[in-house]
Amino acid sequence: MNGRKQRTIVIFVVLCLVWMVPMQAFASVTIEDEANFFSAEEVAAIEAAANDTYFNYYVSTVEGVDGQSSSNAALEVIDRVGSEGYHYSIFIDAEASEVYLNYIPNGEAESVIGNERNAVRIIDNEFLPAAATGEYGQGVVNIMEHLERERTSGTVATFLFVGALMIALVIALFYLRAQKKKRLAHVQSLLDRQKRILADVLKPYHEAKERVELSRGNTQQLFSEKQEELFAILTNAQEQEQQIKTWLDGAGKKKKNDVLQATVDFTNNITAQEEQLETKKEQLKEMFDQELKISGLIKAIEEKVKGVRDALEEMKRKTNLPYTYLERDIQVAEEKMTEMSSADDSLDYLYAAQLAEAAEEACATAETHADQIKTLLAKEAELIDRIDKQAREIDHIVEREQLQLKEEDPHALLEAARQSYSQLHHAIEVGNAKEAMYIYDSMDAAINDALQRVKQLLVYRDETKKELGELQEQMRSIRLDPESFRIQMDKVRHTYHSSHWHSIESDYHEATTLYDNMLHTMSNVDTMLQLDRQEYKKANQTMQDLVAQYKTLSDLHGQSFYLFDRLEQQKQSLYREARALNDTIQSLEHQLHHHRLRLNSHRMEELYRSVNNAIRLLDVTPIELFAVEDELEHVKQELPYVQKEVQSFIQDKERLEREWRDVSSSYQHMSRKLGLNFSQSTFKRRYDESARQVDYLISEGQFASAKREVELTRRLVDEMRDEERRMARKAAQTAAVLHTVNRNNNRNSRGGGSGGSRGGGFGGSGGSRGGGFGGSSGSRGGGRSMGGRGGGSSFRGKGGGRKF
Repeated sequence: MNGRKQRTIVIFVVLCLVWMVPMQAFASVTIEDEANFFSAEEVAAIEAAANDTYFNYYVSTVEGVDGQSSSNAALEVIDRVGSEGYHYSIFIDAEASEVYLNYIPNGEAESVIGNERNAVRIIDNEFLPAAATGEYGQGVVNIMEHLERERTSGTVATFLFVGALMIALVIALFYLRAQKKKRLAHVQSLLDRQKRILADVLKPYHEAKERVELSRGNTQQLFSEKQEELFAILTNAQEQEQQIKTWLDGAGKKKKNDVLQATVDFTNNITAQEEQLETKKEQLKEMFDQELKISGLIKAIEEKVKGVRDALEEMKRKTNLPYTYLERDIQVAEEKMTEMSSADDSLDYLYAAQLAEAAEEACATAETHADQIKTLLAKEAELIDRIDKQAREIDHIVEREQLQLKEEDPHALLEAARQSYSQLHHAIEVGNAKEAMYIYDSMDAAINDALQRVKQLLVYRDETKKELGELQEQMRSIRLDPESFRIQMDKVRHTYHSSHWHSIESDYHEATTLYDNMLHTMSNVDTMLQLDRQEYKKANQTMQDLVAQYKTLSDLHGQSFYLFDRLEQQKQSLYREARALNDTIQSLEHQLHHHRLRLNSHRMEELYRSVNNAIRLLDVTPIELFAVEDELEHVKQELPYVQKEVQSFIQDKERLEREWRDVSSSYQHMSRKLGLNFSQSTFKRRYDESARQVDYLISEGQFASAKREVELTRRLVDEMRDEERRMARKAAQTAAVLHTVNRNNNRNSRGGGSGGSRGGGFGGSGGSRGGGFGGSSGSRGGGRSMGGRGGGSSFRGKGGGRKF
């Protein structure tokens, strides 16, 4: 911000101060007491109070207004004296016992009061309390002091506002100046960043240039590309550094938006340069690391290849075998290593690093194959001995267990392994590690599997014998006596519905057939286990089928011979369940009865009917348990909703009762305050009727209607409270009137005449100041005659307006 703008702002602040700060006026008060309303002491007190006031006041009292309304007379006074420099007029009509406060509109006097309603409120709050004790002069003084306080608070607020405005403007000036310096400092920091970029880019640039001169081939090409990229960053950094310096030379005359935009542009460019430089430095570091690592890597690979070559030569010397495949693997590794070494010798370090992975892989392959062939050489000689040993053990088991080996041929597996030995030897001889490992694994699996199959036959035999004996014992417990089935059938048929036993006959016949078939199959299994048959594997498979069939047979037997007992148990269970549900529903009814509530719930009645119907169905033959289950399932699904409804019903009732107790307590309190009179009797009749209605509606569950009745009673209590306030105000007003009458009587006893001096009183007129304060808050004066405004308040009970 330049100096011209700063001077403009300072001049504006000074003008605001001159315009907003009010000028001090010479305050005065004029008292025109035509009605001899004030005593000499009161006049002196009013004049003394006016010595320190800001506004000018005109106090006027009259005996009457000769048929004219007091409010119009008050307006005429302010219209007349307003042009003489008075701000407020206080007009008192002694005959009508009314007082008016009027003011000149469109000025500071109006801004203090605000509106006519506030004028009435000032009279109510300041004049009438003093008038109630006969201190009318003090009431006028109170009005004047109130107006002065309001003006003072407004003036202080003005000074505070102007002071705050000045402070804010000064802070704004310093803030704007600081922001400008901050922006320029930020641009300077960008210049420093740009210089750091220039310093940082030089080192990697020279390193890349040096590597271009020292390397060859692909490595030289890669370093050349990095050098060009770094040179581009260096050029851009130098150009932007010059741009920032040129821009800073004329920054003092640039606008804020131009500065901000330039800052954003410079920042983006510098950030991009920093990111590019960091990326290039990381790439260079990786290339340098590869260059340093390649020498050690070449040496390690050479040592590995040499170790594999030495191991192969040692194997050839001991076995006198060619190992053609191994020789080929080692040659591939040596070729890769030679290619990598050549690249390194030609200073193409990065290309040598790329070849290192292939060389390592070829070396690892040759090393692995050599180790595998070496291992197989040790195991090859043991294979024939293992085959012979397994054959002897199998023969021993066969002889001991008298096995015929009808289902398995372990010797065929051993013979196949024996014949594969020559293939294994040839693969080892030529060094074909992959083929040799495959043949060896196949031979090893066949040797182990031959013995395992013989042992598994013994497991089949022993397990089948054990399971067959257990099944024979279980089958003895299955009795399918036709006479017993007939008795069971008669009991079920006469007691339960056909839906429960319609398949019992087919189940019985199916069980009989399955029983006979199982006995026949068990006999066959026993035959398979004999020494002359030895079908152990087949017998075991058949035995597993028999075990599954026995489970089916057991279910069919139970369905045929124990159906009646099961149905009886189910019946008793359903009966207990129905009783429990019935008890739950009765518990809900007891809760409602305890709270003296009648819930007209069709859902609860429906649940009662369902439970009773379920109990009835259990006592009526033929019994259909499915129908009973359906009834009870319906009850179990609906019961939670009914329980929730009842609880909500009770909670609503308790909530409403609490509200009614609160309202009743308020009524009793107000009843005691009002005492026994006609109004209270009317209130009592209305309350008693509401109490009866609330009790009835709550018991009937009509909570919405009961709620409305409670609200009506609450409004009744509000009416009683208003009546109590009205009676209290009336009592206070009566006391004030009596006080005023007594004071006027005392004055009349001291002097006479209706037009005497202030000391003479109003005896001839019957006491113009007598009368006291009525229930009205006063006439507002109304009207805008020649711009005069104001409000009035009766202190004799005459005139309209609000209550006080």
